[in-house]
Amino acid sequence: MTKKTSPKLKEIYKQLDNKDLSIQKKGVKALRMHGDETSIPRLLDLLKDPSGPLYAEAFTVLCELKNSEARAVLAGSIRKEVYSDRAKEIAAASWQTGYTGSDDLSHFVKAAIHSDYETAMECMTFIEQVEPPFNDAEVSESLLLLNDYFDGEKDDKEPLLRSILAAVKLMYQRV
Repeated sequence: MTKKTSPKLKEIYKQLDNKDLSIQKKGVKALRMHGDETSIPRLLDLLKDPSGPLYAEAFTVLCELKNSEARAVLAGSIRKEVYSDRAKEIAAASWQTGYTGSDDLSHFVKAAIHSDYETAMECMTFIEQVEPPFNDAEVSESLLLLNDYFDGEKDDKEPLLRSILAAVKLMYQRV
């Protein structure tokens, strides 16, 4: 079931769509107070350009999410190809919000393997804070992904991925 957008959020989204940067900034700031899980795609869209005028504010709002549904939607965004270029920001914001769910574990592992060192570091930080209960299928898939990585050619992320492997093995023992 799709959550209905409140009149307040509709008003905020109109601010985000406005051509005037000062009005857009007000909209992003308003999301800090009134945003929910339906706001995550709008905030992630503002992270497309790291030098964009709303990037820092949007990232800060994502990092301060308190709503558990919104935090789960943020972490789940790592699964979506459209956000693959923002995996670093998704991982960083997910761990900064304190989200500890394992339902997207293999997608964080995949992002760590297939992206740059900085993104892998953010993914590792998220993975190390995941708490029980662990999703058995996600832990198993993560182990397969990591084993495939270590069977192939290594890169500068190998030490980070070894740390991730150690964390995932501990999860596997506790499943």
